[in-house]
Amino acid sequence: MGTPRGLEVVIVFRNLLTAPCTLSGWPSVFQAGGTPVTNIGQPSTKDTSTPRTLVTLPPGGFASARLKIAYAASQLAVACKPVKATWLRVIPPGQRTPLSISFGTTACNGTAKLMKVTSVVQGSAG
Repeated sequence: MGTPRGLEVVIVFRNLLTAPCTLSGWPSVFQAGGTPVTNIGQPSTKDTSTPRTLVTLPPGGFASARLKIAYAASQLAVACKPVKATWLRVIPPGQRTPLSISFGTTACNGTAKLMKVTSVVQGSAG
């Protein structure tokens, strides 16, 4: 068994409204830090292994996406200047306002692309 080259987390969206809502596509994810919270490095790219589908969330219902984050240490030094990140900023598909989730990682302040995210699917398992 080899050394892990990153980590995988599930991002869960919950419908807090009293009416159904829909999501379709890929969320945008940034590693971030500081006060005020500021994006670090490159945003997530789309993992197209999960096709875009329309997900309908009933009130209180869940949808989710899987986020893969490569370790910054596995990147070339010219493309990655390691920086401590304390947040993930997630923009749900079709939205513009980011949600900040407390999450400590090492980000790359440079051109390295560390994150890949799947399309949202029904449920909380990603």
